[in-house]
Amino acid sequence: MDIKSVQNFLGVYSRPSIPPEHFIDNLLKDYEGSKQAWNYLTKDRRFRTETLQHFKIGLSDNNEIAIPVFKNGDLIDYKFRTIPPADKGFRRHQGAETWCFHDDVISECHKDGYLIITEGEMDAMSLWQLGFLNVVSVSSGAQGSTPWVKHIPDNVKVYICFDNDEPGRDAADKLAERIGIERCYNVVIPDCKDANELLIRGGINSDFQILLD
Repeated sequence: MDIKSVQNFLGVYSRPSIPPEHFIDNLLKDYEGSKQAWNYLTKDRRFRTETLQHFKIGLSDNNEIAIPVFKNGDLIDYKFRTIPPADKGFRRHQGAETWCFHDDVISECHKDGYLIITEGEMDAMSLWQLGFLNVVSVSSGAQGSTPWVKHIPDNVKVYICFDNDEPGRDAADKLAERIGIERCYNVVIPDCKDANELLIRGGINSDFQILLD
């Protein structure tokens, strides 16, 4: 049994000691690394300031985008991703519990009757910015563990919007089977790899709403 399996069995995990505010301060500082990160988030990825503030996005001491993951309001993990022109890369806080990104909406989504699940954090942020507030993302990759799905209310429609490629479609099918395929809907965005690309291309709320309808 590997370390991760032992952790899952015992329920013992490592939690980050650095608060999101530290990384947020890094992002807002006036130096070359922070300017590069800010331009990447706001110009390349097209996120508004309020979106970055809502999700507490920051910049690590190693000049990586720092995306905090919370569980019931407690910080349990970070997803770190490199910034171009560096090679695309991801890492998490070592020994962290696997959970979803933006989990606070799971307990509230029954009010609107829907929950959207994306493959990446930036896709979830993109749909939130477009006005679809009940959105979460897997935080361990498309094929990763999803222990949080058992907390999804029974009376909501679940829209799975993974990457528009073969691995994404395969992962979406497997996730639907875990949740209950009879209430899951596969959302494919035409001519876009993912939800962030829709945002980058100037997509608006109604573009995605038509797909849900």
